[in-house]
Amino acid sequence: METFITSRDGGELKELASAIESLFKRKKIKNQIRSLYHNFKPIKGLKGRDLELWIGMLVLSQIIDSEAPNLKLFDRVLKTAISSTEKRDEETFFLDWNSQFLIAVANFARIKNFDSNTFYRADEITTRVTEEVDPPFRIRTEGLGRTLDRESILIERRVRWFKDKEGNQVHKTGWRLDVERLRTKVSKFQKYIQPQEDPPANQGFSISDLAGIFENNPPEFNERR
Repeated sequence: METFITSRDGGELKELASAIESLFKRKKIKNQIRSLYHNFKPIKGLKGRDLELWIGMLVLSQIIDSEAPNLKLFDRVLKTAISSTEKRDEETFFLDWNSQFLIAVANFARIKNFDSNTFYRADEITTRVTEEVDPPFRIRTEGLGRTLDRESILIERRVRWFKDKEGNQVHKTGWRLDVERLRTKVSKFQKYIQPQEDPPANQGFSISDLAGIFENNPPEFNERR
């Protein structure tokens, strides 16, 4: 079953389908199918739409096992279903830039020993994500912030405005992230999380340091939240 190719084995498929159809036409079997379907218990590894798509095959495989237990068809179908779902999730991950961005942020959080009580410079996070993911387009801090906000990972954003040497208004943005939620969000892609490295001496700035960075700024600083 795991290597069955319809285009190659069309004749065999039709013969098999005919045999299965005759089995499922039995009134007793129909009632068993209905009962199994409506009382089907959740299975670890399959949920939501995936379970909805596979439940019919799983129920029918249970019926076949009741006629021919040696086939152990339910176990084989379940194994195929879970494997297919996991493969699809992984392929989706590689096609989903936002997922890759979250992985990169999680990697940076591990290296820097981020916690949920600390603000970190948004531009540094963006730079790290750009270096790790290297997409064929520019990652903007505002866009990455929206991604984190949409996933309920961005707890708080603070902006510090000031004038540079030329007198131009510039700003630095600090992000406080829900690190635990971030880790949970990317946990299914754990093998892509890089090993933790020794954190650098500068860990960022804690809430207790905010008075001198974001709150009690000189008059020329204009803070926005």
